[in-house]
Amino acid sequence: MLTLGPCVHAIVYPWLSGTTFLPKALAARLGHQQWIHIPLSQNTSRPLTCTRTFPSTDGIALNPAIFLPGLSMSPANPPEAMQYWESVLSLCEGSTQIYPADEGGRDVFALGNVIVKSSHLHGTQEIDYSFADANEVKAIPVARKVLRDIRVPEIYFAGKIRGRQVLIQERLPGVALNVAWPYLSQLQKKSFKEQARAILQQLHTIMPHDGRQARFHVVSDPNILCNGRINPLEGEILFADANHDADLSFMHNDFTQSNCIVDRDRIVGLVDWEMAGFFCWKTAGEVHRRIRTPQREHFVNASLSEDRLQDIMFWNDLYD
Repeated sequence: MLTLGPCVHAIVYPWLSGTTFLPKALAARLGHQQWIHIPLSQNTSRPLTCTRTFPSTDGIALNPAIFLPGLSMSPANPPEAMQYWESVLSLCEGSTQIYPADEGGRDVFALGNVIVKSSHLHGTQEIDYSFADANEVKAIPVARKVLRDIRVPEIYFAGKIRGRQVLIQERLPGVALNVAWPYLSQLQKKSFKEQARAILQQLHTIMPHDGRQARFHVVSDPNILCNGRINPLEGEILFADANHDADLSFMHNDFTQSNCIVDRDRIVGLVDWEMAGFFCWKTAGEVHRRIRTPQREHFVNASLSEDRLQDIMFWNDLYD
């Protein structure tokens, strides 16, 4: 076995499309012996203002070159595929968690080049996310038709693992805009808002193929008003009785800073399409202002300067 200096162990899976690498800890659990060396110097972790950092598992620093899943989420996947994804899920623990969720929700984990959403660390029963994941799977190809210069993630797996709904998707290069925000100048912030508005306009060109005028998600969830997936106020805004719109078009419907992936002063990716659907501009804007972004009244008891409040609410008028 050739040694290339300080290194970590990884494994190549010939039955995956492309070349897939697993960290040593996971490969050992799967009992495979086809090893290669990846020099540790390839680790690309940098300060958050430059790119996302990559977590470690069992002392192994992960980076995009090490962990590149290539499976489809087809139900026809061989048993080895499910074993693979179960083993990926077993690495989702506190050290790889990037967004913890409340009880009933799903935590978000980062493993090299993938993002995993799962509630397996929670004891209580989760909200039913099967329709949310189906919506994301169907919405992404719709968005990809018009977002030529903006990346959307590939979905590698969406389904049940150990009785819980799990979504595994591509981790886009860059950093979430909300992470970069404190380090940006006012000019940069204004530029990102204008870029976001341009993306919204691109998505707005996609009309329902069946001519419908009633608002709808790409994949309708029959229990969305009562299963805890959305705020009751959001349900009221989206699905009130008088819900026919003249300008119905495709909307991301969760265009927060945390869902914008940025790099070198550009929005380069857009993630989290589970709320996407066909809504009018006014409706999507109302959801954005009243549900997705902070309101001034939330801070009445906080001792914040007007400049600080304006910065907190900077993203509120995205649809104006």
